[in-house]
Amino acid sequence: MAKLTLSFLSLIIFSLTYTALANNFLEMSCKVTRYPTECIQTLTPQALAIGQSPVKLAEIALSTSLAKSQALNAFLVAEKKKPGVGPKEKAALKDCLEGMEDTLDQLTKSVEEINAMTKASPDQFMGHKSNAQTWVSSVMTDFSTCVEGFTETSANPKFTEIVKAKVVEVERDTSNALALINQLQGPG
Repeated sequence: MAKLTLSFLSLIIFSLTYTALANNFLEMSCKVTRYPTECIQTLTPQALAIGQSPVKLAEIALSTSLAKSQALNAFLVAEKKKPGVGPKEKAALKDCLEGMEDTLDQLTKSVEEINAMTKASPDQFMGHKSNAQTWVSSVMTDFSTCVEGFTETSANPKFTEIVKAKVVEVERDTSNALALINQLQGPG
């Protein structure tokens, strides 16, 4: 019985230590991002899966951005179909949705590039990193263009603020993912 209790206590101590190390790694990594508080809040539920792997951190940050972008896309599609949406709002939504097609494609490719890093040689690693950086930077442009489209069309201010808030939230997560990608140094 004492042996079982000792084993159980050892397991708990190991688990707590690993959790603390993972959380510390996450907090330190998020300091390089533009929105560190959002980075920590968004990624803390995945801290154990991330462990202390910079590549896994970048992959999960990008996957999170992709999932939120998919939800944003669904929101924009639903808003466009609502009967009370005016012509200016529909035009801005149409432009935004065209950018979202590119966004979803580029984020998907970026996640694939980050995943490929785990099996890559040093030269291949940097190529995958460069591809992901390029695509995620393009995604940031798509988000900015979407927000500008609502501002420039003089769309309904209340509607514009709702859309803008949703886009900015996803834009911040994507900005943080890009900062984490930029920190990747090469295969271990």
